[in-house]
Amino acid sequence: FGVVLQGAGVGVLYLTIFAAARLYDLLPLPAAFAILVVLVAASSVLAVLQHAQALAMFAMSGGFLAPVLMSTGSGSHVALFSYYLLLNAGILAM
Repeated sequence: FGVVLQGAGVGVLYLTIFAAARLYDLLPLPAAFAILVVLVAASSVLAVLQHAQALAMFAMSGGFLAPVLMSTGSGSHVALFSYYLLLNAGILAM
């Protein structure tokens, strides 16, 4: 039950950061993207420490959604695929 609550909390944080950056312009997009990356890393560490596969799946799906949520359409495809390469390396490490 606790892992489900943690996953819901991480989901609420994803949506809060997205809304603050894209809907209300409270955060600049690069800062919001950096916060989302830190959130993905933190939730991945929590999942590994607690041996919670569901939380790890949720963290990685949020990691794949982070660039899509923060995209303006004018980004570099090299940076995007480099980010995905690092994310896949993190999945392999877990």
